Amino acid sequence: MSATEDYDVVVVGFGVAGAAAALEAARAGARVLVLDRRGLRVRPVVPAVADRPALRVRRRFRSRPGAAVPPLSTLRAEAVAAGVEVRRQTAVHELVVEGGRVAGVGYAAMDLCTASGARYWWLDRLSSWTPRWSAGLARTLRRAAEAVWHDASEVGTVTASAVVLGTDRAGWDFVGPAVWAAGVARRPSGVGPRRRLSLVGDGAPAPTPELEVRAWCARATGAGTSVEALAELRVDPATAQLCVGDAGEVPGLYAALAERTGPAPVPTEDSALLVAAGRRAGRAAAVGRPRRGHLRSVG
Repeated sequence: MSATEDYDVVVVGFGVAGAAAALEAARAGARVLVLDRRGLRVRPVVPAVADRPALRVRRRFRSRPGAAVPPLSTLRAEAVAAGVEVRRQTAVHELVVEGGRVAGVGYAAMDLCTASGARYWWLDRLSSWTPRWSAGLARTLRRAAEAVWHDASEVGTVTASAVVLGTDRAGWDFVGPAVWAAGVARRPSGVGPRRRLSLVGDGAPAPTPELEVRAWCARATGAGTSVEALAELRVDPATAQLCVGDAGEVPGLYAALAERTGPAPVPTEDSALLVAAGRRAGRAAAVGRPRRGHLRSVG
């Protein structure tokens, strides 16, 4: 992680929406980096499979099939084939802000090629498999995995022209300070030329490398522990940009989030809506990028 590289778009998460966003941004000519917490492996596209028509997803309780969408494995493979770089076992914990504009992310990562990385991967996988048999064993494995993560993960920063959130809202705890910084930047006092802002949640577990960074950022900037700003976040359906209530857009921050106008949320299995949202966000991030950034290690 010590090499300096340039990226146009950083996508957080490599699920259906994140993979679609990364693929669309790469097709638009952007250099894309995906950061995903899971230790997933992407298989290359097989020509015989790639030439097959996309699968049709049939929605439950409907008589007509949904839109034709490729399966997740195909989306990921096509994104990698298009030049998207994927960093596995990388947890994003903060947004980097310059002059009120989101300009990158802070992360903690585990090297899969090391003994600690392999141990964490197995503990993490086992903890997700065991709840059906023993909740207590799952918690024990989860604590063991977090202990390995705390001891062996490295902290770094990726700067880029645009950031796309390809995860569910539940993982947006690091978004609040960027909203705060964007609002402060509009005031006469402004903010410094460069600040790394983050949020510390109440009742946090034992400190991990990323939580320690988040705590330092909160103390240095006065961002505090409030999460009220998260409730005001919305996604502009036309531009895919993240907005704060009626105050306007957060520059440089996009979300591959499928939202319906009705009260019912979009189910995670509704691949057609997620793919459409991802493509919209990836295209907007690639077209709207003002400049390139770089990757540097700080841990």
